[in-house]
Amino acid sequence: MRQQLPIMRLAALVVALTGLSCQSPRINERLVKQPLQSRVVAEAVRPLGAESAEASFERLRYEVETSGVATHAGLLELGALAHEIGERKATREPACALPWFRDAAAYSVFALRASTPQGSASPFEASAIAQHNRSVEALLRCAGASPKCADPAFREQLAVMGIQPRAVAAEGVPTPWEELWIARDFRVRHLEPVQCCGLGVPLIAVSYYPNRSALPAKFLPERLRLPASAVLVPNGPLRGGAWRAQPATLALHDPRFESTVALGATGCRCPLAIDLTTPLGHQFINAPMTELAWGGLLRPDSYGDVAGIYMYGPYQPGKVPILFVHGLWSTPDAWLKMTNGLYADPLIRSRYQFWYAYYPTGAPLMASAVRIRRALGELREAIDPAHSDAQLDQMVVVGHSLGGVLGKQLIQSSGQALEKSLLTRPFDQVAMSPESRRILSEILYFEPVPSIRRAVMIAAPHRGSNTANQLIGRLSSSLVQRPGALVSIHAEVLALNGPEVLQPFYRSRPPSSIDNLQWDSPILKTLSELPIAPSVPYHSIVANLFPNQPSRLWTDGVVRFESAHLDGAQSEIMVRHSHFVNDTPEATAEVQRILRLHLSSVASGTESHVSYSK
Repeated sequence: MRQQLPIMRLAALVVALTGLSCQSPRINERLVKQPLQSRVVAEAVRPLGAESAEASFERLRYEVETSGVATHAGLLELGALAHEIGERKATREPACALPWFRDAAAYSVFALRASTPQGSASPFEASAIAQHNRSVEALLRCAGASPKCADPAFREQLAVMGIQPRAVAAEGVPTPWEELWIARDFRVRHLEPVQCCGLGVPLIAVSYYPNRSALPAKFLPERLRLPASAVLVPNGPLRGGAWRAQPATLALHDPRFESTVALGATGCRCPLAIDLTTPLGHQFINAPMTELAWGGLLRPDSYGDVAGIYMYGPYQPGKVPILFVHGLWSTPDAWLKMTNGLYADPLIRSRYQFWYAYYPTGAPLMASAVRIRRALGELREAIDPAHSDAQLDQMVVVGHSLGGVLGKQLIQSSGQALEKSLLTRPFDQVAMSPESRRILSEILYFEPVPSIRRAVMIAAPHRGSNTANQLIGRLSSSLVQRPGALVSIHAEVLALNGPEVLQPFYRSRPPSSIDNLQWDSPILKTLSELPIAPSVPYHSIVANLFPNQPSRLWTDGVVRFESAHLDGAQSEIMVRHSHFVNDTPEATAEVQRILRLHLSSVASGTESHVSYSK
């Protein structure tokens, strides 16, 4: 068995290091052709004979709008005629097609209002929904909704044609947007789609926040992509064509928080078309994540301005934050699959808001923890300075790998322990400048973040990692540029006090995050022994490639079981997988369970201990 061990470790390391490249999500633009007219709509259109489509449209419109009795079939036929005319005009001058596509979508909505509600959609209702969506999509394309050639006069073009885009604030915060892209122009691969058919055209609502010093831009991605579903709603009655006297509303619904849409005062509701995966995939996959991952590891000082907490969308009052903390050599895109899986749960979407930490992962562990604590405080003061939103004090932190160690540190109390792991004499007896003392004090002394009320640690090396102690870890650490401020403090302390003032592990140079994860790292050993706030329940998800082997051989290729295991956890599950277990359905399901538990336990105050394998 001793001869087997190095081979097993090598195999596990290869599996772990290649795990992310297999089936990683991808997004591609694709050429989308307009769908063919549905059979029911085609059959509803009366034969035109020699009469032109425009003449047939005007004759039928007069009949429908003056009779006072508009049938579902007649309205559907009007919509089909308007769309046919719009398609023909769009080939010559797209702007001229806009009012026809508007009319086609509006008459489809009138047809839905005129239909008798049934337990399941009738063929006519399904056709009206399909016609509406087809016409709204064509309208958006003609107006310039495209990621490649977005028309800056998009809103003005719609306004001239009597169409007013408006974000619907279903949860009190309307979706921001400057551009609208049609979601089905993109294909996301290797990501389970969170989608539903219904009324509306799924979109990517794009907004820009280039000024990183302004609020709320500081806590939002520079280019934010959120889901929206566009529904065109005519305002005013059908009789006499009165609805044309005021602009139709292009309502942009937020499918994260809405599943049905009302069609006016009639009480008629339709299921809303939903696509949450494509905007989410576009947000994560098309961001410069590779640069952030490599740069943050090797040149952490250069990426300090990017570090912070990022919200996926504007602050949602009354919703509990989930703070995701990525691991070493990683970025927030590590959470794409889990976020997508959690978004499939309507309860979690409606009760939680999603926040992501980014930190340069080459920086020392303690310095990164300071960044995250500081960013959380700044974010709270920016969005809720009066601390009136009680749900912000029920935060759940979810950390993977190094992010799990950081997440645990956010709910720990340091006391004097870290001072002793770094220094050989009391802190106040070490000579240094006031600024250096302030920086080191913030690193060495901390209390639990009061707003964090639950934590989940995934494949976290609480007691170190095999990889950090091996050749690959030592080589990687040698390539990491230490933060300039810490290098200066290290040199200053040595010059003023002599090398014996530091523990031997830290005398040659300041540690990188990789050094912090070595088995013999004094700081990591101290962190593993620090108490966790007794009021904060915590959970573990452990990965293991060899569950059938003796427990001393359990490892995910990077972290051994005894390093990832935490006594006192409210629950612990073991998943047969490599170190990147955060990408698995099993980990997502467990986090989903914990998040649902958190919602109920906040009200009931009950907890239960669980330990099992998957």
